[in-house]
Amino acid sequence: MFSGYSTYRVEIKDEEFTADDGRTCPRTAIVTFFDRAHEHIGTELYGAPETIEIYKMIEKGENLNLDNFFIKDFSLGTYRRHHGLGKKDFIELKNLSARNTFFESDIITDFSFSLFPDGDVSFEGALFARGKVSFNGSDFRNGNVIFSGAVFRDGNIDFAG
Repeated sequence: MFSGYSTYRVEIKDEEFTADDGRTCPRTAIVTFFDRAHEHIGTELYGAPETIEIYKMIEKGENLNLDNFFIKDFSLGTYRRHHGLGKKDFIELKNLSARNTFFESDIITDFSFSLFPDGDVSFEGALFARGKVSFNGSDFRNGNVIFSGAVFRDGNIDFAG
């Protein structure tokens, strides 16, 4: 993960991505990082699932392993609207792991009023590259919550409540 970059470029390819643990994703995100002088400083590959696929996993109550994925415009607010839920209705996220995950949003990466019931929750090494980040009202029950090495580029993060 390149935390000292100035800008980046994302290219999504319709090529299968295979994570080190064997999980596959039908698309690959190629993220190229540049320094202040616009010099290339590195490239990372991520699985690039459609956000709707993540919402389907939540709906089914499945474990959420998002490690090494590129996640665009994740929003529990959007999930609630599509499911007719109230703004503060809790959404259960089972066994969430987002290690080395690249989050990008034009507006907000929204984990507000999420419920993490049991077990560790990891955002270790995650990069929140663009947009506000909200964990407002989230409930972390049992287990460790790990943000070690996570980078919040815009510095606009909300853990209120």
